[in-house]
This record gives sequence, C-alpha cells and structure tokens, in this order.
Amino acid sequence: MTVTVEPSDVEIRAGSLDDVEAMESFLLALSPDTSYRRFLTGFGPQTPPGLAAHLLRPGAVGGSLLAFRGGAVVGHAMCAPLATPTGGDEAGTGLTAEVAVVVADCDQGRGLGSRLIDAILRGIPREDFSAVQVVVSAQNRIVGRMIL
Repeated sequence: MTVTVEPSDVEIRAGSLDDVEAMESFLLALSPDTSYRRFLTGFGPQTPPGLAAHLLRPGAVGGSLLAFRGGAVVGHAMCAPLATPTGGDEAGTGLTAEVAVVVADCDQGRGLGSRLIDAILRGIPREDFSAVQVVVSAQNRIVGRMIL
C-alpha cells in the first residue's frame, strides 16, 4: 500500500546554515541501510565534521532542499555541478547537474522523495546545466524506480 505525503504534512524549502543542527540529527537518525543507499557508507555515532553544512550547499551553485515535519528534517535533496573532462557535458555545451535525495526511513515509499526530486529539478537553471545525472547503486531499487 502506498500512502501519499500530503502537502500540508511536510514543508519543503531551501536549506541554509541555520539548518545544520536539524540536518545532523536527520543524518544520524537514518538507518544503516538508508545511509548506505545514499552515501555508500555509514556514519557511526556521529556524522563526519562539516558534512551537514556541505550538504546544505549554502551560497554554492546548485543548492539543497529540506523537507520538514514540524521542526524535524525528514528529507533532503541536492543538486551540484558535476565536473567533467570538458568542463561541461559530453557535447561541451553546459554543465551536468548531479542530483541526490534521501528520505527518513519512516517516510520512504510515501512520495516524499519524488516530491523532493521534482522540486530540485525545477530549480536547476537551464541556462547553466544541459544535463542531469543521478548516481544510484544497483541495489538501490527505491531510487532506481523513482528516476527510471
């Protein structure tokens, strides 16, 4: 059974450095499986120093979105330019945007990841990026189904 996340249930907005503490709590609450599917590693008892701030991408090209329920982060999506040998896409016509998403274990399968991906894709400046890339391990069937 699929339960859709209602717009009134979750607020999606741009991440900022004011969200570092909430982002760290979110990352630490992820199960080892979810953490591995997103980062291809686990964190242990604490996140690596500076990871939450880096994922929020303050002032960087691209950006991040956070999904909140109450004051707690329940999802994160980000977009960042991906370096290629030509400085742009294969045709040399623009940058490639790498997009990533992670959703709290209790909210997976409810449409929140799709909402975050849709929102981050709408925010990619088309004049700067000519392609989008998502790196997904073969075992991550959840995101694989979402993007294919």
